[in-house]
Amino acid sequence: MKVTFLGISGGVQSPDSGNVSFLVTEGKISVLAEVSGSPAGCLAACGEDPVELDAVLLSHSHADHLYALPSLLQNMWLLKRSRPLPIFANAPTLETARMLCAVFGLEKKPSMFRIEWTVFPEQAMALGPFILETFPTVHGVPTSGFVLSAGGRKLVYFADTAPLTDHPPSASGANAVIHEAGGVEAGESALNVQGHCSGRQAALAARKISLPDQDPPTLFLCHLPPDPEKRAAISFEARLLYPGRTMIPDLFSPYTI
Repeated sequence: MKVTFLGISGGVQSPDSGNVSFLVTEGKISVLAEVSGSPAGCLAACGEDPVELDAVLLSHSHADHLYALPSLLQNMWLLKRSRPLPIFANAPTLETARMLCAVFGLEKKPSMFRIEWTVFPEQAMALGPFILETFPTVHGVPTSGFVLSAGGRKLVYFADTAPLTDHPPSASGANAVIHEAGGVEAGESALNVQGHCSGRQAALAARKISLPDQDPPTLFLCHLPPDPEKRAAISFEARLLYPGRTMIPDLFSPYTI
């Protein structure tokens, strides 16, 4: 399994990165999580043909996580995609995504491929070679974190969230964690009220789901502020608690899980 980041910024984009979005691949199967920035161009930049994308996962209905969905679908249509595209999310997020795409009349375009709007199942489900499991997080709107497992490896995405009291059982033993990190310890009270975490709290989450008999998961910090100095401070605090396996990922470079 590989993960490639197309964007790592939080609500405010930085000059070098759009909002959070990442591609997960297993063999020839590819799944895009969140849709921001210039999705078709970003997929091409990491060697993925947008026409061949197998599914889209959306965590919640805030603009920075799904605003570019119409652009992605428009590009796929112009590039002559024909097979259906499954889009998974919780029910309120799907409703927002459908309304956004309806503004542009995308599903009414001639020869438009079928969009399969699908609510996240309550139980684990197969998605090609992946097993997809979801869990609720603590945010201002209904938000879903999720776990993708394939080939004996496991990736956990916490999406936007305040610290969780209990970690989801499906996340235990993950090989990689993608966790938001919007600030440093001094600002945690304000972050948590807004449904967000600090880098320190992201490190604590990664530690909670580690198992004693296996290597701890790699922690990818994302949903970061645009200021490079603030990003460095966030990363520094996370590494104090979780040294050696914490990183701010580079864009368009695949990481093997």
